[in-house]
Amino acid sequence: MRQVAPFAFQQQKRCVTEDDYGQQAAMLPGVREARGALRWTGSWYTAFVSVDPATVDVSGPMGQLRLLGTDLATGGALIVGLRIALAVCVDAGYFQGDVYTALMARFTGPGGLLSAANFTFGETVYASPLIAAAQGIEGVTSVTLATFSRLDAPWVDGVAAGFLTMGRLEVPRCDNDPDHLDHGLFTITLDGGK
Repeated sequence: MRQVAPFAFQQQKRCVTEDDYGQQAAMLPGVREARGALRWTGSWYTAFVSVDPATVDVSGPMGQLRLLGTDLATGGALIVGLRIALAVCVDAGYFQGDVYTALMARFTGPGGLLSAANFTFGETVYASPLIAAAQGIEGVTSVTLATFSRLDAPWVDGVAAGFLTMGRLEVPRCDNDPDHLDHGLFTITLDGGK
């Protein structure tokens, strides 16, 4: 039957595993990435589908793909805001304002290092690329990572560890948006320069 079945029957039209739910949701329009999780909820299994960006509703299309006898719960990714503070020493021949503008463009500008597009589910965020990016700016003499932590767990010292870990369904963010402070804060303290 597998050899002579029509092509339509050879396509996957049901989600069975956690990966199936994530892969099928990721193929839907507007979804950048998705993860699925199956959990026993007392009398039956429930498939939890988390999508990024959180504004996309996938419950309709995913409801058609769910396995019979499995409930479906959809929602956005768990956003984890980061708190990052850099202490930068500026070379005596450069203006602090120019260096500050260049640093902010490197980190928070379009395509910047802290852009939401650069983060994904369960990603470990390392401190070394942040320091290297800041040191790559002309006029920067030295950089110290003053604060590097999760907003939901400020007691975790990312400076000492050199990294911050995320859970399987968590997406790190550092948008530095004053309207959404829970999506991360990025600050720079400058010393020296003109």
